[in-house]
Amino acid sequence: KEHFNFASLDCAATVLKSNPELKMANAILNESKDSYSNNICQAKEKFVIIELCEDILIDRIILGNFEYFSSMYKDVKVSISSRYPPKDGHWKSLAFLRATNSRDIQVFKIKNPISYVKYVRFDFLSYYGYEYYCPLSLIRIHGRTMMDEFIEDKVKLEEEITNPSSSSTPKEMQEEEEGLQKESTNDSSSSESNEDDDEKSHNNDTNDQPPLHESVFKTIMRRLTNLERNTTLSFKYLEEQGKIFNQYILYLHKKQQSSLKQLI
Repeated sequence: KEHFNFASLDCAATVLKSNPELKMANAILNESKDSYSNNICQAKEKFVIIELCEDILIDRIILGNFEYFSSMYKDVKVSISSRYPPKDGHWKSLAFLRATNSRDIQVFKIKNPISYVKYVRFDFLSYYGYEYYCPLSLIRIHGRTMMDEFIEDKVKLEEEITNPSSSSTPKEMQEEEEGLQKESTNDSSSSESNEDDDEKSHNNDTNDQPPLHESVFKTIMRRLTNLERNTTLSFKYLEEQGKIFNQYILYLHKKQQSSLKQLI
């Protein structure tokens, strides 16, 4: 499956800032192998800040260096922010990447994205070899937008509506309805506690990252799903109660007719 690169010049991504020694910084957003950024390996602080073309959940980062007779970046720290400059100058740590000393494309999967972000900072902490220059040919950033998740949730919702669960008795439907209502209230309280936990935990490694934030669209879709289920269950319950009521009316009518016949 082809992934869209949100750190590409073709979609209006741009380099906002870098260390002064970095030359041709915008070259890392270009797919051409003939152009590359060039940094001095012994620079005190080596970094680059990229503005993506959309807010996404990052799930994959690709680095590439095709230049021989140069040093290769080894340890790379990736930090993110939903605004620029970040609040209080604090960047959230997303992952630490360990690149190999090879002149090829290297893919790094992000297991636990933190939140939807548009600004990504790369800090180059160490490098291989003893060359003077540390070039970088390209950076690609893949992920999912809020609309992508909205479409996925919409498809799931349509499948649930077209394939409802097997019929249940009125008592079982009532119990299931009450359970769904409790689940809906628990979801709202748990989402608030998750947001507090996520603000407290933004440590080093990808495996220690807080759980994935749910998008606004995903939360809305979950609420709509619960409402749809509740409406369906309530309708079925009322339908069953109506049948019982009709049977009881017919019973009373027959009983009244038999009583009248006895009086006559």
